[in-house]
Amino acid sequence: MADVNKAGLDAVAAELEAKGTQVLSRVVDMADFAAVDAFAAEVLPWAGGTLAFVFANAGIHGITGAADPDLALFERVIAVNLMGPVYMTKAFVPRLIAQGTPAQHVITGSQASFLAAPGISPYVAAKHGLW
Repeated sequence: MADVNKAGLDAVAAELEAKGTQVLSRVVDMADFAAVDAFAAEVLPWAGGTLAFVFANAGIHGITGAADPDLALFERVIAVNLMGPVYMTKAFVPRLIAQGTPAQHVITGSQASFLAAPGISPYVAAKHGLW
């Protein structure tokens, strides 16, 4: 698992480990391809050389108008919500193919992938990009 929220990541990892699940958890900014690629390079050996599933589920929210958007917020939401899954695809899919066993790469959108709502234009734009 990867997230930028270390406290949340640690809490979920502890919950899974308490149920007997082995967990590799790392703080990774999905908007940073080098960090995503380094995580992908660490995951496969940790998992014994094969993965069955990779889930690209990156998402942050931000409220800003379309007429006068907060550009820093807009760019960050696009970087995480759209480019994060693109980076996950680039980092993981070649490794999944090279492992030589069946695997799935799943990208999660949201209702905003096909339905717009006022005030969340960066989120809608990013999720539309995944559709």
